[in-house]
Amino acid sequence: MVVAVLLVAGIIFVPPWLMSERSAAPAAPPEIVLNPADVAGQFAKYFPGQPWAVDMVETQSLWGWSQDSPYGWENEDGNKGDMVVVDGRRRTLQVEDPEITVWLLGGSTAFGFGQRDDRTIASEMVRLAEERGVAIRVENLGVSGYVNWQETQVFEDLLAAGERPDIAVFLDGANDTALGIERERFGLLDPGTNYNQTMADEQRTELQRSAEERGYRSSNDLDTAVSLASAQYRRGVLLARDLGRANDVEVVHYWEPQLYTVPLDAPLVADALEQWKITPERHDAVGRSIDRIAQDSGVDPIDLTDVFDNVDGPIFYDTSHTNEDGARLTAEAIIEDLWPILMAERTSD
Repeated sequence: MVVAVLLVAGIIFVPPWLMSERSAAPAAPPEIVLNPADVAGQFAKYFPGQPWAVDMVETQSLWGWSQDSPYGWENEDGNKGDMVVVDGRRRTLQVEDPEITVWLLGGSTAFGFGQRDDRTIASEMVRLAEERGVAIRVENLGVSGYVNWQETQVFEDLLAAGERPDIAVFLDGANDTALGIERERFGLLDPGTNYNQTMADEQRTELQRSAEERGYRSSNDLDTAVSLASAQYRRGVLLARDLGRANDVEVVHYWEPQLYTVPLDAPLVADALEQWKITPERHDAVGRSIDRIAQDSGVDPIDLTDVFDNVDGPIFYDTSHTNEDGARLTAEAIIEDLWPILMAERTSD
């Protein structure tokens, strides 16, 4: 099977993306975007001491997504050994008698691209809390390619169906940034309209044709991308917080680290930029834009973008996905920040 990586304006689009019924464009058929034949040579160096990882990345790149979804697409169920999805949810480490339930919502970073089931961010959160004496259950609701608005719709619908966590954690940034860049590219400039990312070549071709018919021509303006992304992100965060208050759920939003937010002199960053044909200037410009989206949204997500700044070994194998070391470090930062809330939930029970 021949597949390809899509690079738009310096953002790597790795998992598949569609438009949902709750956004402004129609769905498109799935498209796989990694070439398994190239995986070993490209990615092995980013997984030192993790010989299984190359096969895992290949398995995940070929995973299926169901289009029968009000959100555009959902995880398809399946069992591939270290990657199991049941009822659309990634298998997560379990402990006996959990006291607190946490939902983790996000895109492929939350889902755990590049990690085994028991080493995703969700599983590491369970493990780290247990090490500190608290048993928690984490439901991994991550879906590759989801932006915050999709996650918020999932959150709303699950609450309406009667499900309740104690805490809902949203982990965002990479897909919301990529969406802002894509919207500028195709002239989707109404700040009040919510979009998901595209994923199929035919859909992008149609959007490009429509832009040209309107006389629109992209200038790769990151300021416009920031404005569009921050406005949509703000709407999703505010809605999720309202839903949390109405349903007695603690809601916490985190802004994830990306290759663009890591200093250029960090290990293997230069190698990754060269591999993905990203200049240092583009790295810095997109990194500033990522920071600005969070700041301009006015909703103050908790900033995790510096989590990897002082790490000695490689973390990222593309612009947003990490090896298991990255998942562990991200989970450590989340658990540390969540600890007072976990303690309060434990006391209230």
